[in-house]
Amino acid sequence: MENIQISCAVEVNGKIYFSAFNRNGLFKIDILNGKMKFVTSFIDEKPFKTYIHRTCVVYNNNIFFIPYNSCNMHVFNYVTGEQRVVRLLEDNQEQWKGLYETVQINNYLYLFSENLAPYLVLNMDDYTVVSCDLFYEWLSKHVPIESDKGIFRIAQVADRVYFAIRGASEVLSWDLIKEIGEAYDLKLKNIFGVENAINGLAITLKNKYDIFFWNFENVERIYSLDENCKTMRPFIRNICFDDCMLVIPAYKTFFLIVDKNHEITKLNYLERVDYNESLEFGKNGFVLMDDKLALFAIEKSVVLEIDFNELCINVQTIELQTSMEYSYWKMKSIEMVNGLEKGIIESDGLNLTDFICYQRLKDEK
Repeated sequence: MENIQISCAVEVNGKIYFSAFNRNGLFKIDILNGKMKFVTSFIDEKPFKTYIHRTCVVYNNNIFFIPYNSCNMHVFNYVTGEQRVVRLLEDNQEQWKGLYETVQINNYLYLFSENLAPYLVLNMDDYTVVSCDLFYEWLSKHVPIESDKGIFRIAQVADRVYFAIRGASEVLSWDLIKEIGEAYDLKLKNIFGVENAINGLAITLKNKYDIFFWNFENVERIYSLDENCKTMRPFIRNICFDDCMLVIPAYKTFFLIVDKNHEITKLNYLERVDYNESLEFGKNGFVLMDDKLALFAIEKSVVLEIDFNELCINVQTIELQTSMEYSYWKMKSIEMVNGLEKGIIESDGLNLTDFICYQRLKDEK
């Protein structure tokens, strides 16, 4: 059995589609029975390439997989099964490698790099891409010398995004339609990230378990834990619901439920999971499904049913394992690709090219 690791995922009609972290593959999980199935490989990517994508978005029956360790954006139609490749970057555009955050407004997807660079604007109807150099020119004026010059968390309020350059003291804001920026000095040091909260924004600091709330007028500390975090990212994820938000601290076995009055309840949940603190549930994304919340880590995922009235959680663990030997695969043909023998494999009616599968079958013969 091979452990399949998640890099990013979305939910469509009760199925979770995800791009694998540790190989080239699109998989889906049935939420009802927890079963996982291989869907297809991503076009123009090597079989063992890792971390191809970092985020994905659903639009018009298509799943847009945004590249992280690739120059290609992959668009998968979950109705027809067709796949399209859009060359989003060129090999020499290093400043855009590491596309990390996405913001969607209608049919436009705004793509922000974790590096300081112009953001990209993707039209999801015609697949055209343009860059906003004006944003980069403005952003360059707000980079403190002592910062690590990266953007990690972005909050969206209507047509405006809020974020901070890691290690800075300012929160920056940019209007995506008017292309105008503003800077706010909140008198905080070493800001890590900015995320959406109820009626405002949640701001976290590097290496500290502190949460500040900003209502666009005043800043107040709403949570503090008297210890330093092992990494610069103190909180993995902040997820907003209608009348509360769920905060996931890094390297901890509990959630924080923060209501609209900033009353905080601690909920232990990892005691019911085979927990390894390296899993970091939620790091690789989450999906809200009615009364369920799926949190993705690289090695494992959990589906939670949260009762906010009783403040309790039911946990369902999804094991991301599959038999990559696929004993029911049959060798269809062998061809030469760049001087190497390549096996064309037939499985479940799908024709796949995958050297590892051919190699294993060849060893068995």
